[in-house]
Amino acid sequence: GRVERLFLPKGVQKWGTVEADNHRVNIHAEKLPGDEDLLDLLALETITKGGRAYLLSPEEMPEDAPAAAIFRY
Repeated sequence: GRVERLFLPKGVQKWGTVEADNHRVNIHAEKLPGDEDLLDLLALETITKGGRAYLLSPEEMPEDAPAAAIFRY
């Protein structure tokens, strides 16, 4: 709930899984069975906790960053 604004690149997916019990994120180069788009998950978590998510062209994103955020505090 600390993300005020989330910036994601349009048309980009990051596939993987989240292990909620130990807060581990597994990122895969391509989609595997059971994977979800982690960037979609980030957007959903941000929006449901009162933040805003924005899509930018990949060229507008910081270099080599799959996502960027501004925190509330």
